[in-house]
Amino acid sequence: MSDIDDVSALRSVTLQLQGTIASLRHELEEAAARGRSDVQAAETRAAAEAKQLRETIDAMRTEMDRLRFAHQTELTRQESAFAQERAQLREQVQLLRAQLESPR
Repeated sequence: MSDIDDVSALRSVTLQLQGTIASLRHELEEAAARGRSDVQAAETRAAAEAKQLRETIDAMRTEMDRLRFAHQTELTRQESAFAQERAQLREQVQLLRAQLESPR
């Protein structure tokens, strides 16, 4: 083989390697772009899910506060009614005792 043939073979191998490197670089750039796109999509989905969860939590908290207020109001009403009934029953007991203790 002559020097020209050697140089030609080296040039051919160099061109093949340069082509392979360019192809790999292009694939790597495409993979990086897909990766960035996938990460951005995942971040967008996660942000939307977090927003939805915050809204759900806020709605549940509002409902819980409403129910707490309604239950407290009902409890207060029942306690008041019980206190009135207890006072009436004591009054009736006192009247009955007075009637039993009074001379006939």
